[in-house]
Formats: sequence, C-alpha cells, structure tokens
Amino acid sequence: MSSGAIAREGRHGQIVVFLLDDQEFGIEISSVREIVRPQKTTRIPLAPDYFMGLMNLRGGILPVIDTRRRIGVPARGVTDRTRCVVVTVRDYVAGLLVDDVREVLALDAAILEPPPSLTVSMENFIPEVAKYGSGERIVFLLDAEKVMEYGVDLSGGGDFSHPRGSIMEEASREDLAHSLDRFITFQLGEETYAFGIEKISEIIRFRELHSVPEAAPHIKGLINLRGAVVPVFDLRLLMGFEPLVEERRRELEWIKGFFYKRLDEAALCAEKGSEFLRCPDGECILDNWLMGRVETCRSETELNIVQRMLQLHHGFHEKVSSGPPLERDAFLTEIETTRKKADALFSDYEGSLEQCIREEQRILILRHERRPYGLLIDKVDEVLSVPEEELERSHDFAEDIQAVAKLDHGKNLVFILDDTRIVPFEDIEELGEEAEDMEHSERHIETEEIQLVTFNIGEEEYGIPITSVQEINRLQEITRVPRAPSFVEGVTNLRGEVIPMVDLRKRFEIEEKERDDRTRLVIVNIDGKKTGFIVDRVNEVARIQRRNIDPPPALLSAQIDLNFVSGLAKAGEDRMIIILDAEKVLSEEEVQALKDMDRTESPEPLATVLEIME
Repeated sequence: MSSGAIAREGRHGQIVVFLLDDQEFGIEISSVREIVRPQKTTRIPLAPDYFMGLMNLRGGILPVIDTRRRIGVPARGVTDRTRCVVVTVRDYVAGLLVDDVREVLALDAAILEPPPSLTVSMENFIPEVAKYGSGERIVFLLDAEKVMEYGVDLSGGGDFSHPRGSIMEEASREDLAHSLDRFITFQLGEETYAFGIEKISEIIRFRELHSVPEAAPHIKGLINLRGAVVPVFDLRLLMGFEPLVEERRRELEWIKGFFYKRLDEAALCAEKGSEFLRCPDGECILDNWLMGRVETCRSETELNIVQRMLQLHHGFHEKVSSGPPLERDAFLTEIETTRKKADALFSDYEGSLEQCIREEQRILILRHERRPYGLLIDKVDEVLSVPEEELERSHDFAEDIQAVAKLDHGKNLVFILDDTRIVPFEDIEELGEEAEDMEHSERHIETEEIQLVTFNIGEEEYGIPITSVQEINRLQEITRVPRAPSFVEGVTNLRGEVIPMVDLRKRFEIEEKERDDRTRLVIVNIDGKKTGFIVDRVNEVARIQRRNIDPPPALLSAQIDLNFVSGLAKAGEDRMIIILDAEKVLSEEEVQALKDMDRTESPEPLATVLEIME
C-alpha cells in the first residue's frame, strides 16, 4: 500500500465545497473559521500579486488571498456570489476568496484518490480528490496550508488578534526646521489663507451638521466629534464673503450663459451661411474654465460632470470646425443636439452643486480654552514652512490678519489669520451643556489618539504621523541625478536646500501613472536628511484612536518585509489606513545612497519658492 493510501486511511469528517470557475474545490471544515461576504480590502505594497489586501473583520485585520491567482486559475473580478472563506492554519488566519460557496459534504477515506494530472501551478495545492456518487462528481481538496504558505514555515504559529496600542510609540524628535514657521493653508474665494499648524488639532471632511435654532448665520451647526458637541462656524461669513454655494451658482450661470451665447452665434452663422470661427487655442473662456475645474476640483462628482462637459465642448468644435463645412440643416441639427446635451449636463451640475461643494470642503478643528470648535473652509491647500524673513508683520493689516507670507519674491501672498480676532468665542460659551461635553471629550486626548497626515497612492490610503511630516508641497521642478536609485526621481531645490524626491509608486512597485495637479510632495526627515515622498494626493489630517490601530497580520509579516509599516488604522468599516514609518521606508543601503547623492555634483539652481494652488 502506498504511503499516500496509508495517510488516507481513517480519514473522515466534512468539507466546505466552493467553486473556482466551474470546478468544485473543498477545504476540511475543521480549518474553516467562518464564511463572509468580501469587504473593501487595502493593498499592502510589495506583497505577492495574489494577496488581495487586508480586510477589517469585526475589528480584526484579515489578510485576504485571491485563491484563483494563488493556484493558477485565471483571475476574475468580485461578484455578488463571491465569498471569503476564513481559514485557520497553525494559528495563522487568512481569508480565501472563492467564486461561490456550495455546501458542506461528508468526507471519508473510501472516496479519496490521488489527483489526476494537473497543471504545474496547481499540483502543489491539490494533494487528493474526493469522488462522489459513481465518480461523476469530483471535488479537488485544497491544501490550505500550502495556499497560505509563501516561502515561510507556518509551523511556528501566529496570532490574528494582536495586542493593540503597543505599536505606535512615538519617539520625540527634534524639529530640524525650528527656524521655520509652519502653516496649514487653505482657500477662501480667490485668496490663500493660513493658520499656524500649532493651532489646528485636526482637519476633517465635511459631515452632516445639526442646525441650531435661531443661531446667527455664521454658525453652520453642530457636529458630534467622538462624543463631543462641536460648534462649526462658516469662516466665509465670519470674514464677510458671500456663501460659497451662491458664489459657485453665479459662476456657473455666467459660464452657462457664455456657452449658450456661443451656440446662438453658431446658429446665426448657419442661417447666414457664414463660417463659424472657434476661439484660438488657449483663449476659449469655457475651455479654460472647464480645464481649470478638472485640474483643481477635489470632488469626484464634479469631476465626472466637468469631464463630460469638456468632451461635449470639444466634440462640438471638432464636428463644426474640421473637415468640409457642414450643410446648413446638418449644422443647425448639431447645434440643437449639443444644446440639449448641455441642458442635461448643466442641470446635473446645478442639482449636485451642494454635494460637489461638500466633497471639497473641510472643517478645521481648533480650540478655545481647551474647547474644540470648527471652521468651515472651501478646501485645504498645503502644509507650508515659511522662513521668518518671508513673513511680514504689520499693524497696518486688517485686524484679523496677523502676518503675510510673501512667496516667490512677493508674487504670491498667503494671509496668516488670527483666530482670536475672527471667531466669536461668546457663541461657544452660550452653548451650555454642549460646551461641557466638548471639554469632557478632550480628556487624555494626547495619549489616546495619534494624528496622521493621510494620502493616496493609487486606491490605497496611507498615513504618516504628523510629527514626522516637515511640510507638504506641490511637485516642484525636478533635476535628474545620474546613477541615482531607480525610485529616486531626482532632486528639487526647496528654499536653497537640495531635496531628493522618492517616488513611492516606484518604491512600492505600483504601476506608474501620469502626475497631475493633485500630486504632492510630502517632506519627511530620514536619518537627518530631508526627503520628499511623491504621492498621488494628500487627503487630510486625521485623528485615530490608538485602540483602532493594529500591527500587520502575522501571516503577511512572516512572508514579506513590512518593517516600514508601523500599523494599520481602522478608520471606519470600509476605510483602512496603512501607517508608514517614514524612516524605514528606505533600507539602510538606500538611505546611504541618498546621502551619497549629496557628494555628487550639485544641480543647477531651480525655482526656490513654493507654488500655491490657484
């Protein structure tokens, strides 16, 4: 009798049967912890391609494996029938993504046989098959341990539920830029304003507000921030601006009127038989406005509508301005078709305008006598470090402006605001019980929470503790450096200091994408050297409860080097933030390579001033 047959003698139990394509597979039920619907996963950089990512499973962080990719079956997207089979092997836990779960079948040694001839990729994972009936139904038995194994011996065991709160200890670091003042800048209308970074405890996305009866217009309402009732003021109204929604409606009406006027002009040309001339490149007001919105808006809703409007606009010009001139009736028909499509798009835009605004707006959380309050702003711009010599302080400024940062030799101005002269703090005092709740919520806040600067690389969200971030800038002019590491894009000159720029997409082996107006440079300190991380976009400053931060799952840490991931923050049921240790993103050899770049020939001088988003 073969050793395989001896091993199968006495086998009995049950198997969970599932599908991959049209083939049935099974896993012994003793290994299956539960079966759940797949949730949003967070990809981990440098992980094998079959690792779908990490999923928040009732407070635990579960690594999810695409079983199809793992055993060599062509990949397929997730459907309504896709399930995640949560499997335990020697205390390691993982979710195996399968196409569909069928049933639970009995298993005994009598129906087990060696597998038939399999593909090379599959044979390591299928030790035997179970034949049911007269052999017309074959279930491939999957070796879960082999599926979860990747160059690592699982016999050492692992732990799914790690102790929380022990991984995010922050060492106090000397601020190497102590001579610089740091500000968070934001937009109100056409101007850029800022508060000192020390004044802002966090920045949050717009959320639904509870209205306050008979409140002054500048009080937008109340929000519940971790159990505290926080008043939110509209900074626009406090500073004498009109409400943002009214400003945007006026702007939209003007653009709409301009577009329809051009269509009327085109129709008149068709009636007279004269040529309709499009605006010269770069001079079309509508085209410039639409392109400006595409480049600067941070609302996905608005971006979708504007891109469709831009496509309609360009399509109309291509049809009426290229090739042989259209006949009169065909020209008028094209104009009418364009007008109807434009009507629908403008209607969508107007109907979703408030939503578009809310997707862009942010709430700055500040404090007055330890009581938090919020300031609603149009959108956050940058984290900016400014030398003292570029700050002008004067009593001649308006009383709510304490200084002006003069950048680019005075071409760009940032107005530094004094919140004590803007915010009516008596409104906070009048809230009574709500104010007491605010004070209660601040107890032990520094030891219970961590502040993260969050940003995206592709679809995944990352965070770096704010104490590690020197500043955040728009992408500067790049000077290439010969023989630099592959992930180093080059260097930039930041106020006279040469900063190497690390492309995190390349560092994490993520597919490259074209950079755009949202691309940012996050400046951190690595072993005494200022270094810029190029990221797709910066989101916000988020406060995360330490109890909601876990280390990477043991299974994943055992298989790839995740030394640069200091934790995984669960910021909601479908939001997970990968927390990076900035000083460990690069290996010791790579850090030394950056230092060696300093000894190469210095690049030509570049622009030395930050650009502020228009």
